[in-house]
Amino acid sequence: MTISVIVCAHNEARYLPACLYSVLAQSRIPDELLVINNASTDETPLVASQIPRVRVVDEPRKGLVVARETGRRHASGDLLIYLDADCRAPLTWLERIERRFDAMVAEGFVGEVEGLRARDDLTPNMPSLRSVGYRQIWAHLAGDYGWDEARTRAIVATRQYAKRQLTWLRSDTRCEAWPAFAPGVVDRYLERLVRERLIGAKNG
Repeated sequence: MTISVIVCAHNEARYLPACLYSVLAQSRIPDELLVINNASTDETPLVASQIPRVRVVDEPRKGLVVARETGRRHASGDLLIYLDADCRAPLTWLERIERRFDAMVAEGFVGEVEGLRARDDLTPNMPSLRSVGYRQIWAHLAGDYGWDEARTRAIVATRQYAKRQLTWLRSDTRCEAWPAFAPGVVDRYLERLVRERLIGAKNG
């Protein structure tokens, strides 16, 4: 499976290098790294073009939706992953996407789906069997497509599901993101638990 990372950037010259180098430092390096220069008036395209293995695509029409569609049309990977230009990807970000599904397979996931297919009371249209992974393996076992395509489809579905979860979390005002290694983060976390009465306050 090939992976394309797409970074849409409008006037992001200041933040772009850190973003791109974080992608290139991945434990699983992407097969393609695209920067969509979205009507920038700063040095965004120049900065991006000076970084090895980065391909710059100009999109003069301003707008994230337009930029993402341009990225989709120019990308060649089986799996397309979008990353904001002001973000830094964790070192094993791409590897984890692939590794999660492969770990499920190693632990007997295909055999589990085979057992489900052998039952007379289950069909692939049931909500429980349309979950990430189950649908793709079921279709593979039915002969709809080969293993490589099934694996790619399952990993793409995993990524899409994770993205929906993050979108939901960002929209929930009760959620608060704390950098894992920030000074005092543990104390802040405990204070919040006490404040919300999820744990008792320490006496003395």
